[in-house]
Amino acid sequence: GDMKPPSYPHKIEESKKVVEACKDHPALFGYIVMDEPGIHLSDPIPHLIASYKLIRDIDPVHPIIIQDAVGTGFMDTSTACSDILIMHEYPMNKVTMELYGMELPIITMERHEEELKGTDGSHIRRKPVHVLGQSFGEDREVAEAFYLPTKDEAKNVIYQFLMEGVKGIGYYSFEESNGLLKDWELFPGLVEFAEEEMFFLTDALIFENSIFFNEGRIDDVRWRTFVKDGKLYVMAMNLKEEQKTVTIPLESQSGAIKVGSYTGVLKGGTELPKEISGDGSVTVSFIPFGTVLYEVIPEQSIDTSILEKSFEDMGGHTWAEEAIEFLNEEGVVNSTGVRTFSPGTNITRADFAMFLIRALNIGAESTAVFADVDPNAYYAKEIAAGRAAGILKGVGDDAYNPDAEITRQDMMVIVKRGLAYVDKNPENSDASVLEAFSDRMLIADYAQDALAAMVKSGIIKGNADGTLNPKGNATRAEAATIMYRIMQQ
Repeated sequence: GDMKPPSYPHKIEESKKVVEACKDHPALFGYIVMDEPGIHLSDPIPHLIASYKLIRDIDPVHPIIIQDAVGTGFMDTSTACSDILIMHEYPMNKVTMELYGMELPIITMERHEEELKGTDGSHIRRKPVHVLGQSFGEDREVAEAFYLPTKDEAKNVIYQFLMEGVKGIGYYSFEESNGLLKDWELFPGLVEFAEEEMFFLTDALIFENSIFFNEGRIDDVRWRTFVKDGKLYVMAMNLKEEQKTVTIPLESQSGAIKVGSYTGVLKGGTELPKEISGDGSVTVSFIPFGTVLYEVIPEQSIDTSILEKSFEDMGGHTWAEEAIEFLNEEGVVNSTGVRTFSPGTNITRADFAMFLIRALNIGAESTAVFADVDPNAYYAKEIAAGRAAGILKGVGDDAYNPDAEITRQDMMVIVKRGLAYVDKNPENSDASVLEAFSDRMLIADYAQDALAAMVKSGIIKGNADGTLNPKGNATRAEAATIMYRIMQQ
């Protein structure tokens, strides 16, 4: 058939009529706009973006769906330009986890965010990625090749989806001669899984009614632990088609909480003990593509107040905790890992620029970054905006040196430019305000005015020993505190 998306020239008017006619129908679930974009179009991105906008301008409610497979090479684009992604491969373990991860598609989504806006500037993709699992054989033309996963394989895939952060999961079976899933032995397995595990996991992970504890990967076994209703849950899956035995530590991400003696019961899994006990860790022996969900009851209760904070590694930096929590909620700062901020690490030039541009809420149409800035880097958009605004000058030769650490005086020079750009230029001040600091002679001539203005405005306050340390490097916690003061002012 005609494997072209709704935005293709000869389909535009017909597509508009279909969406207008169907958008209010009670049976409408969503719109499938493309099957395997990379196979049927040499450059699918513009067409997928145009199709998304075409439908979203008429119907702002129902999801837009793309069907794709890893082998096409366009999985990231398919995820970015859709609300629901139907994936072919099954079970999911037969391809690399990296290609299915949500991190790459999210980056792609940010890269196309402006393009995905509707004609009125709204209707950008605002739904989380959903996944619909599908199963069939390598050769769909041969009925004998139809591949029906086992209950354990189906569970394994769903566990992987949940760990990747998807917000909705469905399943359907595809087979030419008989598409009725209820006629296959997999169906009672899926029903059993829904009743025993899926509703619990949906509440805990999709609706986020749980508190993250830790996660990791050991010898092709991926695991996550989380706290719900005062109990610790161990969720894990074997990514290989072979027997695996691993020991999962019961320690929070930052090491702030360590579970000692415990008892536990099996909530989901095959060929596993129904009851367990131990101290500090859980050992699990998996069948091929096996999964497990254990409910662990610690002898000593878990202090969830530590876990409920955005970052678990703020010990020794409590003076910056309020600022960092605020900035994290506002989307200004980034994490360095799962629930870690690394407050004592010196900030890089890239992260400082990103913090500042976000704190000042500066945007720009330009996408021109410096020659040494990867246009796909998580900070590229902010550096491009800062350069276009004249706030970021670089280090010469069209370079920004994003991974290098930045001196405190250079930070203040850039902050002053940023404040001037948003019409909040600090009052100019003579250098007399710097006389209170014993190391004022170390301040470079080009930074004198900027540091004086920042001191007078209260954005920097100096160190307890009466120094400014202008040539030293700022930590991530110190940079965040500066951004917090800027936003408060």
